[in-house]
Amino acid sequence: MGIEENINVAGLESIIESNPSVDWSTIDLGKKSTRELVDFGEIDSNEAIKLVKAYQRIVRMLGEEDLEVAKSLLLVNVHSSIQVAAMSKDVFLEKCKSAFKNKDDGYALKVFKKAKAIRSQILLNYINSIQKNELHIKQLKVH
Repeated sequence: MGIEENINVAGLESIIESNPSVDWSTIDLGKKSTRELVDFGEIDSNEAIKLVKAYQRIVRMLGEEDLEVAKSLLLVNVHSSIQVAAMSKDVFLEKCKSAFKNKDDGYALKVFKKAKAIRSQILLNYINSIQKNELHIKQLKVH
């Protein structure tokens, strides 16, 4: 899902409403057996997977108590902590002010800081993974 691609929030809501027993924060739609259990309605399964993954990324950043804010962020085309962290604070606050209209003033800033922390953790994990697979590390391992 590209950063500039609009997110079909109405389609996402339709999928969620059609499957009330599904835990959307943890479901893995990468598995064919799981996809077969979900009713996507008239939405193409590939599109539905993209929608659910975007929703999951936002819910991980916000927590499950802020599902309406998550949908509001998707409406303004914000769908990941990495995307948020790539914005300046002022750009994020301006772009997303409608998503936080029912929250206190500091809430949006807390979300922004959490997105930065998530991005930092992802980068550290990535660097650690690369370093573990470097040739000199492999040669030092005892078999």
